[in-house]
Amino acid sequence: MRMRLPKRDKQNMYYSNFVGTQKEYQTDAEGNIVYTEIDGEQVPIETGIVSEVYGTPIKFRSSISSNLNEMHIKSWGVDQSSIYSELCVPKGYLPLKIGAIIWRTSDIEWDDEEHGIPKASSSDYTVCGLMDEGLTEDLFLLKRNSSEEEESPGIDDEETENQPIQSNDDTTGD
Repeated sequence: MRMRLPKRDKQNMYYSNFVGTQKEYQTDAEGNIVYTEIDGEQVPIETGIVSEVYGTPIKFRSSISSNLNEMHIKSWGVDQSSIYSELCVPKGYLPLKIGAIIWRTSDIEWDDEEHGIPKASSSDYTVCGLMDEGLTEDLFLLKRNSSEEEESPGIDDEETENQPIQSNDDTTGD
């Protein structure tokens, strides 16, 4: 049985769900897309690389448990708890899907800041499991994206002025 977290134990984090894929194209020295003519039409030259695209990161407040006990390890079906963590939130609070990414301490880096497309490699966790059968809470299994601790100032309350304005603040509990 889990207990609700007091607001003081929650920290600012961001999540982003997978929204699609994007083809990458060859570019010249100035970064412009290179075109070729096919049947009288200008067609961009593809590199053959397809990138995953994530939506604009959305702020939320919660806490991630890095300790999976034996019961949780068995229920998730994982055999290496050192790279996994768990996120427990009130039912319906976060619309996370498997494959979503989360920033807990790392700064969000951008593939296209103008359009709000984050760089997935800058995230701390990837959602790899979901248990939404509970009546009052949703559980998410998170896999750490990097085993090394990065020296990052992290995300705190004063640092949100340059971040997207979307938010999912919990105003219902202590």
